[in-house]
Amino acid sequence: LEGQVETAFKLRDAMETDLDTTRDRLSEELTIRTDLEVRVNVLEAQATLVDQANEHSLTPALSREFELLARTAETRSKTADIIGSMGLRGAEAVNVLIETLDDANRDVVQSVVVALGSIGPPARDAIPILEKMLEENKWGFAGEIQSAIENIRNEGKEEDQ
Repeated sequence: LEGQVETAFKLRDAMETDLDTTRDRLSEELTIRTDLEVRVNVLEAQATLVDQANEHSLTPALSREFELLARTAETRSKTADIIGSMGLRGAEAVNVLIETLDDANRDVVQSVVVALGSIGPPARDAIPILEKMLEENKWGFAGEIQSAIENIRNEGKEEDQ
């Protein structure tokens, strides 16, 4: 009888170890699944953004996009890159981009600065903020800031001529 009790305790310990291992695996899989769901939502939002940009109705997608992307700096940065790649068609996003200049992440701010420069004259409202950023030089990408300011101003002069 003592041998059976000892075997039962060993079996219980082994089962508890297996249960702990299974719980850990499930936790990891849940984390991975949650991350994948977020990525899918981001990709869907970015696809909507691009589709609406192609249809010249960017504003409805922007609020959803940045709200969704508020979770990760990488996707906020990529979204700014997408908007910047649209050039003048990204003009509807200027106000959202200007607000995003306050982001705590260097890469996001840098992408927004480049996007504003790519948009050109419609981003004129960003110039005072960009100039202040240039003075403070806290980010370490003064060249991009200066280039954005020049692109906004130079294109504006060309339009006026």
